[in-house]
Order: sequence, then C-alpha cells, then structure tokens
Amino acid sequence: YVFYGRSDTTLNPGGVRIGTAEIYQQVNCIDGILDSIAVGKEVDRNEQIWLFVQLVKGVELNDEMIASIKAQLKSACSPRHVPSAIYAISD
Repeated sequence: YVFYGRSDTTLNPGGVRIGTAEIYQQVNCIDGILDSIAVGKEVDRNEQIWLFVQLVKGVELNDEMIASIKAQLKSACSPRHVPSAIYAISD
C-alpha cells in the first residue's frame, strides 16, 4: 500500500490539530479491539478522521461497538476526535 499525505502523527480535521496517540489510547483499551489506526481522509476540502480497527477473532464491528468507540472518544477526548467512518480490518 502507498499512503499519501502527512508523515507525522497529526490529523487536522476542521483546522484542529489532533495527535493520533490520543485516539489509540482510548480505542485500543476497548474490549474486542486488538489494534487501530486513524488516518486523515480529505473529503470536500476538509480532513475527516477514518478509523480502522483490528478486532479479536469472533468479534464483529456492529452498531453497538461503533457507538461505544464514538462515545469513548467523545467523553475522554472531544467531539473532534470522533471519526467520521470506522472500518474493521484483518491482519
């Protein structure tokens, strides 16, 4: 894979600088999530946060887990940390 864009770990949705470590610290402690990666995706001349999560075998990324991830980030960080999209990925 080839990724284009920033080489540091800073996202910039809505002009607000967000460190990816803040996101990982909250997401990776949720039961059922092994690992995660957050990336910035330009949409309509604005950067959105897209979150990819690697799940424990047998765990499914359903509406309940997505809501849990979003609630955790909103309460522990800020509404700006909440990703626009969340996807499950394999190894």
